[in-house]
Amino acid sequence: KQDDGTVSFMEQENASGSVEIPETVTHDGVEYQVTAIAEGAFKDNTNLKEISIPESIASIGVDAFAGCTNLKKINLYSEEPISIDQADASSVFSGVDTENCTLYVPAGSAEAYRQAEGWKAFKSIVEMEDPDAIEDVYAEEGEYQIYTLDGKQVETLQKGVNIIKFKNGGTQKIYVK
Repeated sequence: KQDDGTVSFMEQENASGSVEIPETVTHDGVEYQVTAIAEGAFKDNTNLKEISIPESIASIGVDAFAGCTNLKKINLYSEEPISIDQADASSVFSGVDTENCTLYVPAGSAEAYRQAEGWKAFKSIVEMEDPDAIEDVYAEEGEYQIYTLDGKQVETLQKGVNIIKFKNGGTQKIYVK
């Protein structure tokens, strides 16, 4: 917990596959905003393949993703690049294959990430579709299912990334702010 009442996302040694960092957490009935990823939070986690970082995150600690050699996809929802101190920029993603790990960023923000310390090392920076530009999804009731990133089926769209699976086998990712 920080002095300002926010919290940092801490060590996640056993996380595997896709991980979505929450914007808020509740502890003892109190809701806290998650504004940072702590130093070494995912260090040497070779099971981590994808990470989703909400726009509430303002800083990422030293060695947060160092040694995450199988990290292939980073979903960033902040239009402004998350600040990484220039002195620590190389350590945050040390060991991550920046040639083959893709950053997915909000529409219109790819160039800012290409110029930002720590982020400019990634060779593939792709803009996500603007969620406000998504037209209505037309499907009859029962013709689709909604899932969270961790694979849990839900009844309605949730805050963050949702995966829509259609009866015909097609899928679509939708981000809800």
